[in-house]
Amino acid sequence: MARVLLALGSNLGERAETLRAALAALDELPRCRLEQASALHETAPIGGASGQPGYLNAAAVLETSLESLALLDRLQEVERRFGRVRLETWGPRTLDLDVLLIDDRIIDTPRLVVPHPRMSFRRFVLAPAVEVAADWLHPQVGWSLRRLLAWLDLAPRYVAIVGGPTAAAREVAGQLQQSGLALWITDPTDSAMSTDAIEAARREALHAALDAQPDVSHVSDFRLADTLDPKLEPRLTVLLEPAGQQLTELVTRPGRGPWLRLEARDRAAILRELSAALAAMQ
Repeated sequence: MARVLLALGSNLGERAETLRAALAALDELPRCRLEQASALHETAPIGGASGQPGYLNAAAVLETSLESLALLDRLQEVERRFGRVRLETWGPRTLDLDVLLIDDRIIDTPRLVVPHPRMSFRRFVLAPAVEVAADWLHPQVGWSLRRLLAWLDLAPRYVAIVGGPTAAAREVAGQLQQSGLALWITDPTDSAMSTDAIEAARREALHAALDAQPDVSHVSDFRLADTLDPKLEPRLTVLLEPAGQQLTELVTRPGRGPWLRLEARDRAAILRELSAALAAMQ
């Protein structure tokens, strides 16, 4: 039996009734058992069209012997039963069921990506998830869900933008600076940038963030200790990946904190994703 962490959301119709009925439907799925569910959390809509109603969000732990794609099929059947219609990204919906974690597995297929690629920095996902799975480790970030939620309150206000092309990164940076965030930008494929130069740029960005947070003490180095330290790592690391290139090896090691992969070719999509990510961290 696998243990699966699910996120539930609704912002149309009788939201609370829908979510409670959906939890009952999950418990009735073949080869599945609902282990635990969180309280319902009222949240603002993130990333979609303006004027959407507010959301109710929840999290649940499901035990199942179904294979991952078979489970996904069952979850989408439940969504359709409650009137879910997929018309636009981040659009309003009667019911949304997202697979966040399946044990400690890492799955990357066209239909299913686990861990959910945006769960590590979304407050509306983490807050209910911590109620039912606080000590569950994110298998890529290496932090517990409790620690990821705490990071949203403790991390310094700077974002790392890694990758290229540099012009795209700098355009994105210009937009982010309007949010009052310090930035560290580097292209790891640029052979002219030495490790020392990269670390110097990163230190400069971090100190700019600390200047805006005088209550945070001086930084002595960039190593993240075993205990949560709010002074050392970016609030979010954004990987701008050229077509066919993956940069995840730069961040998938202990201590790097939340990260987001984006394709570098579509600047409008990058800005839309980053705007939603920053809003979701608030």
